[in-house]
Amino acid sequence: MGKIFYKSAIVLMAACLVLFCVSSMASAKAQEKIQDKNKAAQHAILNELIQEIKAYEEQIRDFRKEIQLLIEKKYNRKRKRIRNKYAKHIQELEAEERARRDEAVKKFEEFVSRYPNHKIYTPHALYRLAELHFEKSKEDYFEAEETYQKDLEKFDKGLIKKEPAPPRQHFERTIALEQKIVSRFPEYPLVDGAYYLLAYC
Repeated sequence: MGKIFYKSAIVLMAACLVLFCVSSMASAKAQEKIQDKNKAAQHAILNELIQEIKAYEEQIRDFRKEIQLLIEKKYNRKRKRIRNKYAKHIQELEAEERARRDEAVKKFEEFVSRYPNHKIYTPHALYRLAELHFEKSKEDYFEAEETYQKDLEKFDKGLIKKEPAPPRQHFERTIALEQKIVSRFPEYPLVDGAYYLLAYC
């Protein structure tokens, strides 16, 4: 009878061990499932957070664009207001400057015509006359360039059929005057300036 009891105890212990192992395995699988669910939940939360961050960054970019547009609009309005305010005055000053330059050109040409060979004053008059003609040529070129750009834009849009020709700078009068200085008055103190302007033209 003792042997039977001993065998029964062994069988019972084996059964308990099997149940413990099965229970442990089931518990481990359940734990794995819980961990998988937790990971899936964490991934879902992370993805949601990433989407929120992207949406926030997009809103920031849109906000910056709106701010930039507002600043540009405000600047353009202010610039236009200032330009309109002083445009007439600027035009009057420019017209006055052109009139004075034309009058100075006339006076210098009269002087050079009356005193063509004075060693001191004639080369200086020629030098100033060349500078005045240079300034006028540059101004005429800028005005022609502005007109050219407007006409070119019209041509690109099909508003005019003939493509406009780009403007050219005309320094013929300046070159003739500077050549007269360097050939007839080589001792003139500003002859280097005459050579420089010749090289530029």
